[in-house]
Amino acid sequence: REIWYRQMMAYPPAAHMLVVQVTSPKEEDADQTATRLAQVVARQEEEYAVMGPTDAAIKKISDIYRKAIYIKAREYEKLTDLMRRLEESFSETVAGSQTHVWFDFDPMSGF
Repeated sequence: REIWYRQMMAYPPAAHMLVVQVTSPKEEDADQTATRLAQVVARQEEEYAVMGPTDAAIKKISDIYRKAIYIKAREYEKLTDLMRRLEESFSETVAGSQTHVWFDFDPMSGF
């Protein structure tokens, strides 16, 4: 029954998920970076199921704002390729800022 649910919802292991977490001491920077990264995903030829960007489950920890983008695909390789493109896009846009991006494949907990 659990595997049926995971197949229906495209959750691991039936599909794969990449969570992109953006953090910054400035809420506006976190918002802008997460939005730019989501736009990069939207421009890809491959089809991904994308949720977000949205506030993380806990929006702010120790004066650091957190945003999350959830991306699902059937093939793990598509997500690893996408992660590389997102890394390149991030490094070009926010060099020298205090904004950071983390990637988590098939996460075991929420953000």
